[in-house]
Amino acid sequence: MRHEPIGYSSVQQQAQFADAFASSRSAHACRELIRARARRSLFFKASLFSEPAWDILLELFAADCEGRKLSISSVGLAAKIPMTTALRWIDTLERDGLVQRHDDPLDGRRTFLTLSDKGVQAMRAYVEPQRQGF
Repeated sequence: MRHEPIGYSSVQQQAQFADAFASSRSAHACRELIRARARRSLFFKASLFSEPAWDILLELFAADCEGRKLSISSVGLAAKIPMTTALRWIDTLERDGLVQRHDDPLDGRRTFLTLSDKGVQAMRAYVEPQRQGF
């Protein structure tokens, strides 16, 4: 008789659990980066550190790690930037191949935004070493 750890019925499920755990840790590290950026505004004018593209990438990476989809308007709100600024930077990020737009099949008025494979790889390469500090 073969014995397996409780809750795991296959090597594939164990790998999925490990991936989910790594994604959870990456999401936590990313959220810590977002909180650290927000804390700067307690001491300095927010306009000194305006980086809309980076704010968008951080929000999208955290959402990706958490298995969530964000609409374009949600990305702008989460990054705390005006919608016109969000759209301008989303266009730039899309041209650079870092993000992708996806129509919402249930609501033609809404468009989702996700990181592309290139965007996920780049963010993971940046955030993974940061996890050591959190």
